[in-house]
Amino acid sequence: PTPEGRHGAPPLPPTPTPAGAGTGAPPPLDAPPLPPTPITADRIDCDCVDLTAPNIDLSLPEIILYPRDSIYNGTPGNDFITGSSNDDDIRGFEGADTLLANTGNDYVFGGFGDDELYGRSNINDAIEPYTDRDLLIGEAGDDRLFGNESSDTAYGGSGRDFGRGGQGQDLMYGETESDTLLGELGSDTIIGGRGNNLPLPILDGSDRDLIYGNAENDLLLGSEGDDTIYGGKANDFICGGKDNDSLFGDLDSDILLGDAGNDTIFGGVNAESDSDFSDDLLFGESGEDLLYGNAGNDSISGGEGRDTLFGGAGSDRLNGDAGNDLIFGGEGNDNLCGGAGNDILFGEGELDTLCGGDGEDYLFGSAGNSTLIGGDGGDRFIWLQNNGINLIADFVSGKDLIVLSGDLNFGKLKIVQNGNFAEISIASSGQVLAALNGIEARAIGVENFEFLPILYQPVLDF
Repeated sequence: PTPEGRHGAPPLPPTPTPAGAGTGAPPPLDAPPLPPTPITADRIDCDCVDLTAPNIDLSLPEIILYPRDSIYNGTPGNDFITGSSNDDDIRGFEGADTLLANTGNDYVFGGFGDDELYGRSNINDAIEPYTDRDLLIGEAGDDRLFGNESSDTAYGGSGRDFGRGGQGQDLMYGETESDTLLGELGSDTIIGGRGNNLPLPILDGSDRDLIYGNAENDLLLGSEGDDTIYGGKANDFICGGKDNDSLFGDLDSDILLGDAGNDTIFGGVNAESDSDFSDDLLFGESGEDLLYGNAGNDSISGGEGRDTLFGGAGSDRLNGDAGNDLIFGGEGNDNLCGGAGNDILFGEGELDTLCGGDGEDYLFGSAGNSTLIGGDGGDRFIWLQNNGINLIADFVSGKDLIVLSGDLNFGKLKIVQNGNFAEISIASSGQVLAALNGIEARAIGVENFEFLPILYQPVLDF
């Protein structure tokens, strides 16, 4: 199925009409000169993103069955029953039954067999089969559809509907208005429809589910199992739940929460114009997660575990949090923070700020001028060929190291005092490689460097 906004729902089956009632990285840039105003330690702020994932408390509506005006009971065979204009109780029992609620607030129970249940009218119906493959159609009104056992297909229709798939591999369509659809047991496909009213639609499943938010603001919950969830248009909240999930925010500003398990999270998708992209919040939470901000100014938090974060285009804020993380800023002016653990950070953009945090971190500058803050632990500040100037804010001699790639060696360097900085450049060309804040040039010697012709090997083994 391909719902609107990214995919689109198939047409509803026709309603029976019985007669009467029955029973990438930027190109290299030349390094610009150091800023004329000295930068002191108290002017440098790591500004790590500190995100707290929201908690979702879902309370299912209480189902209360009141006495009905009329009762229609089927037979053990295949029945065709239409209710009246009163509040009816319609029960198909065994057989492949077709049950139409008509007007009134009706209860429709399919029973055993492959049944078709229709809510009809602008009234609020409760529709419930028992086992086998059932078709549930709420049509107009605020309906309650219950799939129970086996694999069911449910259409909410217009109105604010509540649906539960039960066991089996269910296919559920919310259609219009704000719906609550729970896949429950089995690998389900849930499509939200075009609801746009508060409270947000809730789409939830367990096991290996496929969930589409479609247009408007959705609340999409994966629960247990390896789920795939698409937010579609509008501002969505997506939670993968337990196990290894794939979450796609699609268009507009979304909040994506991986929760438990090793999750893959995408903040946005390719669109016809940059105006289709907005700013997303991505939380990996526990597990070893892979998070892509894509376009827009995104905030990304890896959470616990060994995570990999990609900022993508835009000015992003990325925090690895706990664990040994690998972080790529991407295009734009990004802020990267490793957090706890031994992290590897790549700036990649123009004017990036990299903060290693706790642990022994590796900080790679970018083609632009980068600010590198190692934090606690013995850190390595790595300058690659065609990088801009690395402003190293907290270099500690004897603990931290400056790593230079290519054919450079200590004899090719020039180290001079420039205000509050120890400025390191290539003697033959005058190209500035790095500036060490609050350090005397005379205190820097060969013991503070590593010279490597290729990319640092521990990074390749990460």
